[in-house]
Amino acid sequence: MGIEEARTASGEAGTGELPDHVNAPTSISFRESLPKPFSRFAGYAFVQCWVLVIGSGRFLSAEASSPQQFWELAFFSLALILFIVAAVLLAPVIRPLSRRRDLGIAFACLGALGAALTHQAFRAFFPPPLVWVGDACLAACAVWLSLAWQEYFATQGARSATLGFAVTGMVGTALFCLISIMPSVAQAACSIALPFAGLLTLRPHRGARFFTTNERIVTVRSLCAGIVRDCSPRLMTIVCLVSFGFGLLGAVAARQTLVAPSASWVHLALNLSGSCVVVLCVVHFVRSIDVVKVFSAAIAVSALSVALSNGSSGLLMDAAVFLSACAGNLAFFVAWLAMVERSRSRRLPSVALVASLWAANQVGQFAGQVTAEVWPFGAALAGQLVLCALIAASLLLVGLNGLLVLSVEALDGAEETPMGRKVLHVAEACGLTPRETEILGFWATGHNSSYIAELLHISRSTIKTHVTHIYQKTGTSNKEELIGLLETKA
Repeated sequence: MGIEEARTASGEAGTGELPDHVNAPTSISFRESLPKPFSRFAGYAFVQCWVLVIGSGRFLSAEASSPQQFWELAFFSLALILFIVAAVLLAPVIRPLSRRRDLGIAFACLGALGAALTHQAFRAFFPPPLVWVGDACLAACAVWLSLAWQEYFATQGARSATLGFAVTGMVGTALFCLISIMPSVAQAACSIALPFAGLLTLRPHRGARFFTTNERIVTVRSLCAGIVRDCSPRLMTIVCLVSFGFGLLGAVAARQTLVAPSASWVHLALNLSGSCVVVLCVVHFVRSIDVVKVFSAAIAVSALSVALSNGSSGLLMDAAVFLSACAGNLAFFVAWLAMVERSRSRRLPSVALVASLWAANQVGQFAGQVTAEVWPFGAALAGQLVLCALIAASLLLVGLNGLLVLSVEALDGAEETPMGRKVLHVAEACGLTPRETEILGFWATGHNSSYIAELLHISRSTIKTHVTHIYQKTGTSNKEELIGLLETKA
């Protein structure tokens, strides 16, 4: 059992009280549902803002609608998908991403380099081949930062994670709208600095657990076998089909409305932010989530967006794109919760399942955008294609009714972990650091130094140093005395 679950069960967030879902199951305030400390998660808002800034700065020009510019965007999307797949395959080696500060700084440098090579303010100074290199650097950095944050959010439980996603997404959108009115050079400077801002605030809290493995280390083969089990491929396919509709309608709307490029990116940001509000309300006010019902609702909303887009323009087309964004985000977030639950039940690293789901989402959007560019049809035919995709998604839901119900309380870690609570009590009383708390949790449950070293990607000598500090701070001299101290804690 994880220390993070013990933190939630014991109310260790500095209050010493039980959480609301234990004392009063029907009343959880919005503030208490947010990740703690929430100020630390502001870094994800910088990441969200950076993704929008590099997109607008990379593809806003007088030739933004030219085929060459589109295929450069397609190359960026394809590189993004390939790096996500690579992250899935390398998850057993590089996890946890949130703890790998060295690799995080390296990828932030890649992101800054890519922003300098590709931004419209600077790209005239570099030969064209370097622009493609910059796209690859941007994709690699975006994948690392996004997955590192999603991995960290997965330790917070379903409700806190989704609310954190939604709130930081809206804050990131507000920052982007502010940056979009700045001069081009200032936007380029922000695109270079934001990756470091998003990385420096990524500091896992005390007791954060990024591993759901037991006594074995996950291999690539067992990881891939775990991903294709149960309903995961079906969920990912449904997300892909709904995302296809969003990508197709968005591309058709951008071509028909003929608005300025900067305005189109602001519209996109506002649509994503607004859809985050919808997801926030669903997760916060619904006590349990039936995945099939939520997916059915997402498909129905997407079908409504198709009806609004048929032969319409202006405000109705904007409303259609907004509803399509709501449907896509709703399907993605609920599937994200299902992946987190499966990572815990199957004892697999959450970053791998989350990355595979994100890859499916990106593939759907990429396919929709390419379809709209290769076959430049009108809104009516686009709507028919989206309806076909939604019908296919509906057929995939057959047979899942009642089988996929997510308990928000269970995903929030309400189960009791007596030893984990004792570890957290000792850590708080003795002033242990987050890393010492993590090692104490493994040490107290019988894991040896070799296992901890391989799991945390640190040397055995480093573990020995941490254990020495634990003995000093707790006033014990050996493992038996330390276990005895833990056993005396309520």
